[in-house]
Amino acid sequence: MEAFNKALLIDSGSIGAWSNKTNVLSKLNRYEEALEAIDKALEINPTLAGSWSNKGNILFGLQKYNEALEAIEKALDIDPDFAEALSNKGNILSKLNRNDEALKAIDKLLNINPDSSEVWNFRGNVLYCLNRYDEALEAYDKAADIKPDIPEILFNKSGILFRLSRYNEALEAIEKVINIEPDFADSWFSKSSILFKLNRDNESLETIIKALELEPNVAIMWNFKGIILSRLKRYYEALGSYNKALDIDPNLAVAWYDSSCNYCLIDKKEEALFNLKRAIELDGYYKGNAKTDKDFEKLWADNEFKKLVE
Repeated sequence: MEAFNKALLIDSGSIGAWSNKTNVLSKLNRYEEALEAIDKALEINPTLAGSWSNKGNILFGLQKYNEALEAIEKALDIDPDFAEALSNKGNILSKLNRNDEALKAIDKLLNINPDSSEVWNFRGNVLYCLNRYDEALEAYDKAADIKPDIPEILFNKSGILFRLSRYNEALEAIEKVINIEPDFADSWFSKSSILFKLNRDNESLETIIKALELEPNVAIMWNFKGIILSRLKRYYEALGSYNKALDIDPNLAVAWYDSSCNYCLIDKKEEALFNLKRAIELDGYYKGNAKTDKDFEKLWADNEFKKLVE
């Protein structure tokens, strides 16, 4: 940084020095200073697509997404086939939940660079957000064909296969991720979820325990351990897991709800109603859900329960 400042003292009109300073500040996440530096570069020469693209990146880092998009559009006005700007445009539009437009930017980028596994993976992510799951899977497959050993791509592929209820294929994909990157807790969590769907409950339990060894402070994983234990009819152990989840995140509505179900299954009415009430306070969805959830069948005729869910 000192070298760039010295260069600018000698020649304050050096676009290269301002651009280099911008890049260093961006890497340091000093986005406000980086924005000042790139604006200086643009004052000197506003016709460089790369500078506008850099400005877009910085504004994205500042979470000023609409301004970031304006900067990227200026870059593309100068160079419509500028791959970096097209990629940035897709990212920004996706962040703004304008996924149909993001997809157009990605497809234009693929016309320029059809062999980019990263872009195909991004296309899959956007299609997933659009609930176009079969097309998303095709995009992930294309990404994996280009680079077969990238954990992120295989993880995403497993996720979409899970969404499509193709659990054995999802399991195969997530096991590849674990073979490549065995210390990623989310992969073990995903594997546990898949095994649970396949009714392989004991394996699912072993796998969620592995995930929690890697990341012991994730409330939703403790809650899932409780769900597995409950299905194995190990209800008191399940309560321990639900309580651990709530120790980590007292506002995790699903943990209050699942523990309420568990209490009902062991005929602990008072605790079941207390936890159900808390779940409903946090998320009104559970009021309707409890009316038809067979875990609460013993309470359906109970006046306190009826009052709680009416």
